[in-house]
Amino acid sequence: LRVLAGVVLVGTAAYWWQTRPANRLPRTTTGDLELEGEDREDRMPTIEPPDEVEEVTRIPAGELDDGPNLGWPAFEGDRRTDRPAPDDHRLPDITYPLEDPACSVTGGHVHRGGDVPDLDDVYLFGDFCDGLVRLAVRRADGSVETRTTDLVVPFLASFGEDGAGRSYVLSLAGNVYRIVAGPGG
Repeated sequence: LRVLAGVVLVGTAAYWWQTRPANRLPRTTTGDLELEGEDREDRMPTIEPPDEVEEVTRIPAGELDDGPNLGWPAFEGDRRTDRPAPDDHRLPDITYPLEDPACSVTGGHVHRGGDVPDLDDVYLFGDFCDGLVRLAVRRADGSVETRTTDLVVPFLASFGEDGAGRSYVLSLAGNVYRIVAGPGG
């Protein structure tokens, strides 16, 4: 497992998470990125569509050098906006609506530990605000099936694994949780 600025490389697959369009980052009036400071909404252009969905896109490692176009701002997740569509773009594999209390996808990692066989090769991800741990499985036809678990981690901030491949979930409330098999699993 290698982590590169928002990309997790696992074998021959790569997962991007929490990508944000560049114009959503605060900028000064000269166009420089402003990573600290007070809210600069008064200087931000209003050219973005409203946040409606969160998304996760799987990009095979061999395609990372191509700089794949994820379709923004013509698409918000898999929803079309009124912006011109790019000629070639990749729609997300996973989307979910931003409905209260969901607010921001927290990506994830592919479980490969063997300690919870039902989760082997399953992508674990969640949402920072609702804390729900979600699962995604790639089917043989290439489509992705997602499920929401009953696991809730307050202020879900990150996922990780130890040297044995066991999966963990980090909470900004101060806890680290290990994913284990439930009764009968």
